Amino acid sequence: MKNLKAILIVLALICLTEISFSQELLWQKIYVPEQDGRFVSPALINIDSEFLMVNLIRKADFSDNMGSNKFLITKLDSNGDTIWNKNLFLSRNVKGFSNLIKYNDNEYMIYGRWNNSLLYRVVFNGSGELISEKYMDNTVDLNGYGWFNVSPEREFLVSVGKINQGNIYIFNKDLDILDSLNLYFENEDTSILNPSYFPVIQCKTEDNGYLISNYQIYPHKYNYLIKTDNSLNIQWTQKYDARLLNNDWEKFIFRYIYHSYDDGTLLCIMNNSNPLGDSTFAILKLDNTGNILSTKFYGKRLIYDLNKPQPSISSMLVTNMVNTYDGGYLLGINYRLPTIAKINNNCDLEWLSSYSVPDTNIPYGLSDIIQISDNNYILSISEYSAQSPEGYNYSNITYLYKISNNASDVDNNITKNQIIDIFPNPAHDFIQLHFTDAVKLSDVEIYNVLGIKVLETDYKDRIDVSRLSAGVYFLKAGDRVYKFVKM
Repeated sequence: MKNLKAILIVLALICLTEISFSQELLWQKIYVPEQDGRFVSPALINIDSEFLMVNLIRKADFSDNMGSNKFLITKLDSNGDTIWNKNLFLSRNVKGFSNLIKYNDNEYMIYGRWNNSLLYRVVFNGSGELISEKYMDNTVDLNGYGWFNVSPEREFLVSVGKINQGNIYIFNKDLDILDSLNLYFENEDTSILNPSYFPVIQCKTEDNGYLISNYQIYPHKYNYLIKTDNSLNIQWTQKYDARLLNNDWEKFIFRYIYHSYDDGTLLCIMNNSNPLGDSTFAILKLDNTGNILSTKFYGKRLIYDLNKPQPSISSMLVTNMVNTYDGGYLLGINYRLPTIAKINNNCDLEWLSSYSVPDTNIPYGLSDIIQISDNNYILSISEYSAQSPEGYNYSNITYLYKISNNASDVDNNITKNQIIDIFPNPAHDFIQLHFTDAVKLSDVEIYNVLGIKVLETDYKDRIDVSRLSAGVYFLKAGDRVYKFVKM
């Protein structure tokens, strides 16, 4: 395939083992664009024992401000080796794309925004050849806080948040409007004259209705869930306090809602907008009228690079969610390292695993997850090593990870073994340090949740923390970091 202008360079990488794996990393590979290009939003789809990867190609020097009309379609075998590459050229430039789905037999669709607000969809076959493309005109105003999904019936479900209201639209596969709904919300804080809202059409239900989540962007105190029929007539509305942890700092937002066609229950993923501890996301189970049946908290919050003037903070937040063959769900998680979690349909966490990257000084993002025919998983990871003239990081290189689905490899503990015990925890005036291993330290540092050092002292068994405000703190002892709570 050397005659292609854009060729994927595939390098096998050494699998690093600096952390405990819940599931085995089978292989890890890197795909590099041609010298003057960069990859954007790598997406995957399974085809029998093989799979397709789609990348939008943008200019490496950021000179293509109006977008690009060039996609690279790559067919890969189950080992991630390239079978063929094909360039797909559109009639218009697009800014990016949101997803890759199966359209018909041997036909696949990519879709996204071709300008800042209007949608497009492109259909190609399993050989990477263009079949059709469609671009939305500007007869509908989609400016605002926008979000869109595609239903199993290939309807485009579009929601737009505006001042004092939200607009809901249903488009067919040719991007012709089928129906719409204007939602007017109660102002939660009358001191804000014109509040903005963020409605999202989450999914369809077994009666062909729709579920819409919503929250007032600022101040964010409550979440709403709205159920409509197939014609967007509202059937019921539920209101939820965003403070699931019962404090005013940590507030949760709906990220995904999946509807069970078996019993009508709803599985909801909510991200913590300001995590102060390890409850960074929640999984809720609701009945078919939105009443909460159970709430479970998961996640991890990490402060690292404590030796730098500005320590870094990374929290596990869910960015991807896909169905698995056994009726469960796989969650892609934004974190310092590529992370995935497997949950069952009862909202129980079966396993959670983080995987190594070549350079932890470079930001990475998990772009897509698929389960392939051998029952294992493929993750696409974007390396944000390209920097715009304004100093923003953008995706450039694509990594693929193949993860086993062998339950016997499960190890839910992804943290290093404790060598220090802190007690009491929570603490009031003093904390005691007890070493479970032979360790000698010269000093101990304590940081708040913002990564700011609030106390440094010579090593001692008993440390006075009475002057610290109530909250979550991190104690750094040597190269280890431990969490405790000050009451």
